[in-house]
Amino acid sequence: MDDLDKIAIRFHYGGSFETANGQSVYVGGDIAESWIDVDKVSYFEIKGHLADHFKTDSILRLYWLKPGKNIGDGLVMLTDDASCQFMLDEHRDGLLVDMYAEEVGMQMTKTSGPEMMRQMMVTYKWMKH
Repeated sequence: MDDLDKIAIRFHYGGSFETANGQSVYVGGDIAESWIDVDKVSYFEIKGHLADHFKTDSILRLYWLKPGKNIGDGLVMLTDDASCQFMLDEHRDGLLVDMYAEEVGMQMTKTSGPEMMRQMMVTYKWMKH
């Protein structure tokens, strides 16, 4: 298998998008890299590779950066397998893909819902006094 049979994805995670001096930037967080077989690239495969580096209960949005562009004008949201194919088509020359994870909310689990409500009530009662 040669290098063109794999795609390198550099994950930027745990940070946030901000505007500085009129430019969009990704601030904070960490960076990790994964190599994925091109014939296995899918939305859930990419999320699985990200999960190898970044454990979170948050709901994530994933964006990839078009080659030669910057965050302000070149981010494309990764939403499904079709958007993964579009990403591959844009990176056929073997370039590294910069992918950004944005935390947009918390996932509710069976146990977190009631426990979260209990904690909110305790906090509310404490703040009232």
